Amino acid sequence: FWLKPFQGSRLPASPVAAMASQDRKAVEPVPTTRVVNAMLMDGQALELPMPSDATVRDLKLRVAEELGIYWSRVQLVAQGVIPEDNDGIEFLSDCDAVSIILRSPLSGALQMNGLVVPEGVIEAKESLHEALRDAGRLRKRVS
Repeated sequence: FWLKPFQGSRLPASPVAAMASQDRKAVEPVPTTRVVNAMLMDGQALELPMPSDATVRDLKLRVAEELGIYWSRVQLVAQGVIPEDNDGIEFLSDCDAVSIILRSPLSGALQMNGLVVPEGVIEAKESLHEALRDAGRLRKRVS
C-alpha cells in the first residue's frame, strides 16, 4: 500500500510561533454593553442594556420581552428614521432616545410574514371595529 505525505502541520514550527498563536486567541474582543433609552408613546421610558454589537431586531426582541408582547408588533424610530431589522445599533449615541410604536397584532403579524397591506385597509378595519364597538355589537369572548 502507498502512504500519502502529510499535508499541513499539527505542531507549530517553533515555540515562538506557538506563543504567538496562544496570544492571538487570548486577545479576542469582548463586546461592550450600552444603555438604549426607549420611549413609548404614552411617555413610559425603558432603559435597556444592550451589547454594542446588537441589531435592531435584538432591540425589538428586548422591548417586546419587557412589554410582554410579540416582537413583530414593535416598530422603532430612531433619529427620524425607521431602521431595518438587520441594522446594528451602533448609530445610536448614548443620549439618543428611540421611539417605540406598538402596532396592532394584525399588522405586526402581516409585516413579519412579508405581507404589505395598504394603510387604507388597516384604517378601514379599525373604523369598522370602532363602529361595531360603539353600536354594542362586540362581545368579549368567553372561553
